[in-house]
Amino acid sequence: MKRILIMGMFMALFASLGHAQPDKRTLPGGIDVIGKGQVIVKPDTFIFTITISERSETANQAKQVVDKKSDELLSLADKLYIADKDIESSQLRIRPIFATDQTRAAAVSDKPGASPQQKPALIEVSRNITFTLLNFNHYDQLLEKGIQIGVSSVSRLRYEVSRADFFYQQALEAAIDDGKMKAQRMAKQANISLGGVIYLKESENFAPRRVYGMTADAPNYQSVPAEQQISAQVQLIFEIN
Repeated sequence: MKRILIMGMFMALFASLGHAQPDKRTLPGGIDVIGKGQVIVKPDTFIFTITISERSETANQAKQVVDKKSDELLSLADKLYIADKDIESSQLRIRPIFATDQTRAAAVSDKPGASPQQKPALIEVSRNITFTLLNFNHYDQLLEKGIQIGVSSVSRLRYEVSRADFFYQQALEAAIDDGKMKAQRMAKQANISLGGVIYLKESENFAPRRVYGMTADAPNYQSVPAEQQISAQVQLIFEIN
């Protein structure tokens, strides 16, 4: 009885292990290689944001300064023939800057539970202007103007390769050629005759996508955009004759 019980336990264990193993697709036999390809391209779109802010006793005073600086910056953009669709100007943001009223605080400090009264000492008005540039030479010109008029901050420059899919196809072709050369060298070394491709798969990790990068913090005069690498990878299996 014990022997039957032990055998039953072993059978159940082996059965569970068998079900736990994942089903693997059986690949055809032959020379199995990985082909890799890459294309080096220069970015063609450049995006950054300039923040203009001012603090004053009234919102109207601060707004006038922000509007004046914004107009100067946008006037330069117009002279550079930057299209309106490539300029995004946010709505004004208004934020009160609080400070403790010392006089009021002294008057109520002797009262139990009293606390200093707070009131806005200044009003901060700010606006973000985002530029999408197709000519990289305009980047330094806008930065220089921003520094001259006293903008509050400039974001990091984000650069993109808009035709990433086109360049990815080139990298994919290079990856297939690379796989073919590897298979030919292996067949020659093994002294066998190489047949045609019987299996070809694109690597999902190298799917085409919009490529972008980012520079260091601005301002950065005479900036140079970094080149981008677009890569592709494939798996090929060749028949052996």
